[in-house]
Amino acid sequence: MIVAEFTEDNQIIVRLTLLDKVGQKLEIDTILDTGFSDYLMVPSTVVRELGLVEIDTVQAIMADGRGASLSVCEVRMEWDGDEQSIPVFVGGGKALLGMSMLRGCLGTFEFFPGGISTIEPAE
Repeated sequence: MIVAEFTEDNQIIVRLTLLDKVGQKLEIDTILDTGFSDYLMVPSTVVRELGLVEIDTVQAIMADGRGASLSVCEVRMEWDGDEQSIPVFVGGGKALLGMSMLRGCLGTFEFFPGGISTIEPAE
């Protein structure tokens, strides 16, 4: 089970553990973004810290409607006790957790400051 927290800023923060190529762990806080349909977006500082390599570039439409060219890397991460590789977009100042990461999961959410949310794979 993944545990998240609802903040004073009306955001659900999910802490993720990412791994570099030798297995060193980096914990980051991500904002659950229901408008982001992919897996994960992280700032370039996280990409540099993990030593990730660009595998692709894609054209994306941002929330404000403008187009952007985004680098795509692959990252290993821990998710509910398992390690998996996912595509990660590079951009923005904050890390975003997208809806593709939640596919097949059940979620419970408490929408008040300090409220605890849980995400777990559906059986």
